[in-house]
Amino acid sequence: IEAHASVSARLLLSTCNRIELWFLGTLPDPLGFRHELASSLDAEPETFYIHTGNAAIDHAVRVASGMDSMAWGEPQIGAQVLDSLSVAEANGWTGRELSELVRKVSAAAGRIRRAAHVPVNTGSAGDAAVNLILSRLSAGVQRVLVVGTGKMGRLAARRLASSVGLTISDRSPAKADTLARALGARSLPLSESIDRLREFDAVIVATSAPRAVLTAERVTASVATRAAPILVIDLSVPRNVDPEVGQALRVELLNLDDLEPWATPPEGNIIEHAEDAIRLEAGRLTAWLRSRAADDTVARLRERAEAIRREELSAASRRLPDLPPGARAVLEKMTERIVNRLLHDPTQAIRAKAADGAASKEYARLVRNLFGLREDAQ
Repeated sequence: IEAHASVSARLLLSTCNRIELWFLGTLPDPLGFRHELASSLDAEPETFYIHTGNAAIDHAVRVASGMDSMAWGEPQIGAQVLDSLSVAEANGWTGRELSELVRKVSAAAGRIRRAAHVPVNTGSAGDAAVNLILSRLSAGVQRVLVVGTGKMGRLAARRLASSVGLTISDRSPAKADTLARALGARSLPLSESIDRLREFDAVIVATSAPRAVLTAERVTASVATRAAPILVIDLSVPRNVDPEVGQALRVELLNLDDLEPWATPPEGNIIEHAEDAIRLEAGRLTAWLRSRAADDTVARLRERAEAIRREELSAASRRLPDLPPGARAVLEKMTERIVNRLLHDPTQAIRAKAADGAASKEYARLVRNLFGLREDAQ
């Protein structure tokens, strides 16, 4: 990033269907940055998207509120944004301003969901997978294996428990057994469940493993004796099912991108209300950011005024060495009040101009020139 941008803070957001980098700074050549990033990752430039300025704020609140998700309105992503912030802060990647901005984005996301009356249990990618499986019950999908006991796996398992013969598997046998007992299902060790895939009609894989849990070789060997295809749904990021599994006979492999038609659609005027709330919250955040952009100019203006005040007080003290302490205190307080009153209107004007975006950079530059502030202050 540093080769293309001036970056003061950054955050890496990874959700079920996206990886995003949020940062504060300048990006003079967005297209050049996108092409270099694509080249370094051996991918097509169209794989990446870049949002800057107001569009970035709009995108951030859409993402955090779940309005930009494959399963519209999914609630889990709000927690993932805050989790990503915690990781960034723990690693020293983010500063005070980005941390404050992300928390404001998270709070705005909650207000958007409330304003749009988004149901608490609005769907997720796991819900879309369950919808697909339930739609195939009449076609013989009766026995389902859920691999993974994280949030996505638990949500899917709870919805399926009353409708199918459910088995839970996890890299931690104890976690699988605990969830299975709570749902009246059975559990299997992970390796054994893979070797017994032929017993299931559908498999949902939702783990946080860094590499493939289901490999083509093992899956092919396990399902070789099946008469009907087995449905394998990979909800993991990174993918936990080897893409080659989809080439095996008697296997239908789907990932997150394939599930969009099965996401639960919003009802009534929810989308319209959400769009209104997004515009409102994005506007508030943009105004706040612009106002914060004026803080450096305001701070330096006050520093300059305070330095002048102290210089003059020091000079006066040398000329009046016998001034009583009480009189010195009055003089100190009087000069402070003069500075504050003189700077009040310029300070308010600087922040107002920054907040409404009306030539804010030019206005700040004019203020620096008028008051003799260093140009390199910005």
